Amino acid sequence: SGLPMHTLYLGSRGGLGFGDEELSGIGNLVAEEFESFTMFPAMGFYRGKTLPSLVIKIGAHDTVLVRSTARKLGRLLEQEAVGLEFDGRYHRILTGGE
Repeated sequence: SGLPMHTLYLGSRGGLGFGDEELSGIGNLVAEEFESFTMFPAMGFYRGKTLPSLVIKIGAHDTVLVRSTARKLGRLLEQEAVGLEFDGRYHRILTGGE
């Protein structure tokens, strides 16, 4: 019972954080694929430096669709990869960005 939980981790471009327009674009992209989800800001760390980040939690049976959405988000943000946590494991989803 219940939906499997997927968590996406997005780092901000150049460590500058996310602007309102960027957050809106991210939310709209995820909303095209999923009826409900939660987004919240976080502070990540990459190579010893802090990085304003965004966490997106999606309850869904379709892991393939979550991975596809992660790739789209990475391309939108011009990132090489997006983090995906699923079933207690962390995966680096290559996006074809940059």
